[in-house]
Amino acid sequence: MHAKHLPLSHLPSLGATSAQLLAEVGIEDVHSLQEHGAVGSFTALRMQFGKRITVNWIYALECAVLGIHWRVLSSERKAELRSIAHQIIADLDRVI
Repeated sequence: MHAKHLPLSHLPSLGATSAQLLAEVGIEDVHSLQEHGAVGSFTALRMQFGKRITVNWIYALECAVLGIHWRVLSSERKAELRSIAHQIIADLDRVI
């Protein structure tokens, strides 16, 4: 199987449940996840599933996109992603 069509559950930081929720928002393989990126994927998930999608998801998505273990993600990048996630959440809360 070509890497771009690898099941999402095979990526670091994602499991079967994560892959299922991503599929429900139209992100079904590595290629699609890479196109959306961590931020776009987080936004789509949060829009669809609301508070079920916590800030921790954006870290997992970033690790999956990069193909790294969650322990490798730098504290600086985590801080950036946390800030982005909080802004997305605030923006969506204003719309809903």
